[in-house]
Amino acid sequence: MSRPPLGPLTRLIVAAVEERKGVDFDEILGRSRRARIVYARQLAYWALDYAGVSASEAGRQLDRDHSTVLSGLAKIHRRIRTEEDVVADVVAIGQSLGWLPTDSSPTSDPAGIERG
Repeated sequence: MSRPPLGPLTRLIVAAVEERKGVDFDEILGRSRRARIVYARQLAYWALDYAGVSASEAGRQLDRDHSTVLSGLAKIHRRIRTEEDVVADVVAIGQSLGWLPTDSSPTSDPAGIERG
């Protein structure tokens, strides 16, 4: 079964994650369960969620079940609250997409990078 074509927003997000984490575009969209690839995928879930994309639509775009997206979102949001390196990654991705000001510090209020 072939993957549906990515929308422009999803393509931009995956490219931003790829650039930040050095994980290949196809690996992010692939099926690997290696920790660094799963983490990159979760960063993409975060960015799609931050942009207001539903878990169902994110799942369609990334060829995942919506429950997989929701699970990944829960994990990345927990890590945002407790791990400075995750906050730094999220801030950098948000900045590269033009969503967060470039003067945002990775130690700024992490709740400010969570949607909702």
